[in-house]
Amino acid sequence: MVHIPLGRFAEPDEIAGAVAFLASDDSAFITASQFLVDGGISGAYVTPL
Repeated sequence: MVHIPLGRFAEPDEIAGAVAFLASDDSAFITASQFLVDGGISGAYVTPL
């Protein structure tokens, strides 16, 4: 868990909240974007050279 900035895995309702947002009218103006729900791991992880 030390590699995940939030220090834990997502709860199912957190993933469902992101899905509900993307399925709602609130996301109507979002196009061709990455919508990461990963606790920050993709931004924090660096592959060693």
